[in-house]
Amino acid sequence: MSGINEFLRICPSCGKRFHVKLVGEKLVGVDIGERTTETLGMAYRVGGIANSSQSTVEDDAYRYSYKCSGCGHEWSEKSNKTHEMGGSPSDYTGD
Repeated sequence: MSGINEFLRICPSCGKRFHVKLVGEKLVGVDIGERTTETLGMAYRVGGIANSSQSTVEDDAYRYSYKCSGCGHEWSEKSNKTHEMGGSPSDYTGD
């Protein structure tokens, strides 16, 4: 998480800006799956052909905990990050 996102948070309790600090970050889940991407090019317009490719993606779920230094309110938010790894899921070894 970048410093800008932490800096611009608003406390949901008191509404103050710039008093919010990130106090924790925890990985709460990892999901590995397959995604198909289709690319439409000039051939699609003429003959109805599209190029498609499959790749392995990793979806990481994080829970971020925040605390307002103004009123002391604590809360958490969940965020997902997706990483494209290439290849197919059966080739993935977990490294």
